[in-house]
Amino acid sequence: MAKVVLLESVYKYPVFDVLVSMKLKEALKYFPELEGETVYVGVRRKTCLGDVRGAADPENNIVFFNPRDPPSYVTVFHELMHLAVAKLRREGRKVPRTEAYVSIAAVARMPSHLVDENRIPYVVDEVPEHLAPKLPKLCHQALEHRKHRRNYIQYLKKLIEEEKKKVSQHE
Repeated sequence: MAKVVLLESVYKYPVFDVLVSMKLKEALKYFPELEGETVYVGVRRKTCLGDVRGAADPENNIVFFNPRDPPSYVTVFHELMHLAVAKLRREGRKVPRTEAYVSIAAVARMPSHLVDENRIPYVVDEVPEHLAPKLPKLCHQALEHRKHRRNYIQYLKKLIEEEKKKVSQHE
């Protein structure tokens, strides 16, 4: 598993360091690409990221979180995915680094019990709460679709709409 180093800025926010460490420790189990790496964790001092929940600096293996809005697992996985994508690209793999791809790939590797938001950042703003546990499977299907076709984002949105319709038909 990757080693996590909290930067000094994190310790200025009581309890934040413990919460972030706990979520990173759990999330890193699902990032074999980061095995043996050191992941640094910090906060933005000037703006505290405004309303942005997280950010990544892949060249330096740093993830940043907003201490005023502690990160969800969805956010933690998303930011770690930026680091994983950067490492894969350094190894010569052709992996997209768009926010949409990163979000889909991050949610696809999440166990359903860790999905703690009913959205896929940069892809779908909101899904019904009962669909949140199904998002990893749907994202995985979209990534499989991407292997043969490039419209994987639209495909994922279609899958989500179909799931919504199934529920509304049963009501």
